[in-house]
Amino acid sequence: MSKMEEWKKKLADKYNRSVEKSKIQKPEKVLDSKQKEENIIRWILPLYQGLYSEENIGFLGKWSAAHPGLVFTKYPFFWGKKKDTKKDAWEDDLPHGGNSAKYGYLKKFIEFYNKKEETFKELLEKHNYRRDILFKCIGAQIVDFKTSWRFVSGLGVAHPMETGFIFDPVVGVPYLPGPSVKGIVRAWAEEWQAEDKEEILHFFGSESKDEKAKKQNGAVIFFDAYPLDWPVLELDVMNVHYKDYYESSKGKFIPPADYLSPTPIFFLTVASGNKFRFALAPSSDGNNEDVEKAKDWLKQALNNIGAGGKTAVGYGYMD
Repeated sequence: MSKMEEWKKKLADKYNRSVEKSKIQKPEKVLDSKQKEENIIRWILPLYQGLYSEENIGFLGKWSAAHPGLVFTKYPFFWGKKKDTKKDAWEDDLPHGGNSAKYGYLKKFIEFYNKKEETFKELLEKHNYRRDILFKCIGAQIVDFKTSWRFVSGLGVAHPMETGFIFDPVVGVPYLPGPSVKGIVRAWAEEWQAEDKEEILHFFGSESKDEKAKKQNGAVIFFDAYPLDWPVLELDVMNVHYKDYYESSKGKFIPPADYLSPTPIFFLTVASGNKFRFALAPSSDGNNEDVEKAKDWLKQALNNIGAGGKTAVGYGYMD
C-alpha cells in the first residue's frame, strides 16, 4: 500500500467514508447543483462543522485563549455552511428585511473581541514594553497619536467577508505595518514637503528594481504602529446603491435607477479615541536630524491625509 493510499484509508476510517468514494473521478457529464454539493462534501475533509453550528456560535467565549485575529481570518462562523462558497449566501438565512448574516457574524465577533481585554491586555503591555526597550537601545524617536475618528487597516485583504482587517499575528490587535507608515509619510512628503527628488531618495530610498538602487533603503526606519491599550472595535457599513448597474455587462446593461436595492457592506473598524504608538529610528545612512524631520512629516501626514483605508471620507485621521 502506497503512502497516499494509506493516508486515504486513515481519513476514510476516521470520517467513516469508504476509500472508493474518495477516489477522484472525472465526471462524464455536467453535474447538477446537488451532485456538485455531494462532491464538495466528499473532497473537503475535514469540514469544521462545529464552528458554525448555532450552539457553538459562542465558541469564542468558551475558548477564552482563542486568538482574535486567527478566529477572524481562519474560522468565520459561516464557513462551509452550505458546502458551496457561492451559495454561502448571507441573506438566504434570514427573512426579507432582516439584517444580513454578515452583520450578525461581525456583531458577535466584536462582542467577543471587546471582551478579550482581560485575557490579552497583559500580553499587549509586555509587547509594548519590549518594543520600548528596543527603541531606547537603538535611539528611536517615539510618538503617540490618537484616532480622531474610526480607523481601518487591511480593508482590501482577501477574506470570505469581502472586507478584510489586519490583526497582529502574535498579540491579536489591529496595527499599522511599518511599510504602510513609511508609505503614508512618503506620499505626504512627495506632495507637500520635499524640496526635490534627491531629498525623497535620501529619506525613503529608491523604488527602482535596479540592483544598485535597491540597496538604498532610506535614512529613516519606520516601525509598526501598535495600540497602547486594548482597542475597541466598532461595526461600520457602506451602502452600494447601484450594485446591479456596476456589475452589469454590455450584453445585459442595467441602468442606475431608484428601484435598485442598496447592498449594505459591513466591515470592522477601530473606534475613535484609541492611541497608537509610532517609532522612527535612523538607519545606517541617516541621523537624528533626519528622524526629527520625518517625525514632523508623520504628524502632518496623519493630521491631513490619514492612515489605513477610506481616508477620503474621514477615516484614519490621528492627532
